[in-house]
Amino acid sequence: MQVKTVETGQDETCLIAREAKGGQAVPRAMELVFTFAGVLAIFDGLVIAYFAISPGSAQLMGGSIMPAAGLVALGLAFYAFGSRGFCRQVKVDLKENKIAFGRVNSNNVGRIKTEFSLDEIESLYVKRSEDEAGKAGLMLRKSGRHAPYVLLEGAAAELAPLHEGICDMIGRSAKVQVKRPVRHRTSSRTPLPV
Repeated sequence: MQVKTVETGQDETCLIAREAKGGQAVPRAMELVFTFAGVLAIFDGLVIAYFAISPGSAQLMGGSIMPAAGLVALGLAFYAFGSRGFCRQVKVDLKENKIAFGRVNSNNVGRIKTEFSLDEIESLYVKRSEDEAGKAGLMLRKSGRHAPYVLLEGAAAELAPLHEGICDMIGRSAKVQVKRPVRHRTSSRTPLPV
């Protein structure tokens, strides 16, 4: 039994796909630990700042709030890192003629996001792993950018139908001119005709 690596949801004008959260126990734990440590450090920094400026304990604390400010800054950095998300997600929206992708956290809230028009897509392809057990990647090449974006990682058998679905959606869009036809691969070992 193969573990599901990609989750998808689709309607007529929108497709959302993300990496499955089943095999991501370590990133989830890291997210919780960093978020909790950040909140705790912010709280501690605020308590220290309160005691540093209160009249009764200002002499005891030395009167400086710099250690408290440093602790609050460290807490904000931990919280930002912990809540940024580790799970990749891509959204194709035909109504807005946009593709958006980035990372979402365990609450499905994404802070790191890239989006641009579907017209700017140069190519979309599945990069297969060198070995059979490795992860494949759904790659997107944008006009004017040399390096491709990694939209999702997962099993090649799950990314190939997703790739076809995204290409079909983009092809149905009246706002996008398809420059060349999509050639479907029959096998990972079969070369494509030129």
